[in-house]
Amino acid sequence: MNGRIHFLGVGNVANFIAFALAGIPKRPPMTLLLHRADLETSWELRGRQIEVVTDNRSEKRSGFEVEVLGAIKDSKIRSLIVGTKTTQTVSALSAVKTRLDSTSTILFTQNGMGIADEVSAKVFTDPQSRPQYLYGVVSHGLYSNGPFSTTRAGFGSIVMGGTLEDQTMTIMDNPASRLQLGASSTNILEPLSSSPELNAREVPSTELIQVQLEKLIVNSVINPLTVLFNCINGELLKVTKAMHTIRLLLPETCSVIRSLPELQVIPGINARFSSDRMSDVVSSMIQKTASNTSSMLQDYKAGRPTEIDFINGYIIKRAQQLGKDCSFNTSIVRRVLNDELESLPPQ
Repeated sequence: MNGRIHFLGVGNVANFIAFALAGIPKRPPMTLLLHRADLETSWELRGRQIEVVTDNRSEKRSGFEVEVLGAIKDSKIRSLIVGTKTTQTVSALSAVKTRLDSTSTILFTQNGMGIADEVSAKVFTDPQSRPQYLYGVVSHGLYSNGPFSTTRAGFGSIVMGGTLEDQTMTIMDNPASRLQLGASSTNILEPLSSSPELNAREVPSTELIQVQLEKLIVNSVINPLTVLFNCINGELLKVTKAMHTIRLLLPETCSVIRSLPELQVIPGINARFSSDRMSDVVSSMIQKTASNTSSMLQDYKAGRPTEIDFINGYIIKRAQQLGKDCSFNTSIVRRVLNDELESLPPQ
């Protein structure tokens, strides 16, 4: 193994991770997998560099290989970081399915939850040959300036790890267990953890799932409501109807999360996912990102499919499994999908 890391998807997260890894002393060899031929033209126009803008200061880094999917290359992929939208992940991974096997590792970095389940059901259906899955929860504030150019609007972190379920165990079998990571997993975790720009760290599965769910709750409020009210994040705290919707939505969502069976052996769940605490977390995030346009609103305005099925839709799915009411989330999803937007009052 040569330590090469492949990137599937050239969105903000993938760009930023590749850029950061290019800045560490022992940078790994990296290949960007392009899903469209025209992206190769954009890559050449960018001078074969990835640009990240921080505090109005541009920095560019080079030394990446690129490969257009569908070309004749069929070399094995051992370490793959997936940065596609959740709505595109199954089709994107299907294009490289034959190049991955049980010795490979995939790091999912997308918003939402449930995408790995869909990938297993539709792409890697055989558990014996399925790659190992890792997950990265990204809190850096990133937005696009165009192909291969990203602005970092806020410094955050990446929390990484795997789940015991992916090794045919459950958290309840042994809450203290650590994953048995292969070389292809270490090949991702070690370089990411060594980058000060990424501020990445590996955590146990019990902590990872809590971080994932906390971000899911925050996204389930900010993302769809900025679409419904067609506003930047900070405006949500200024609109009475938006605040009323948040007060209805959060208790329902938190009740579902607190009831998840995989959390029942983890101490402090009721306090961490209480409506009061999560209301504070959501309000704080809205304030920190007040001038930002949510990723879901960006997708909506661009006419792209949103990731709501993997955010509020995931909450609805888990509620149905538990036999719990989820009417407010269901209403939110229906209104986003049916373009039932609110009108903001005049300022």
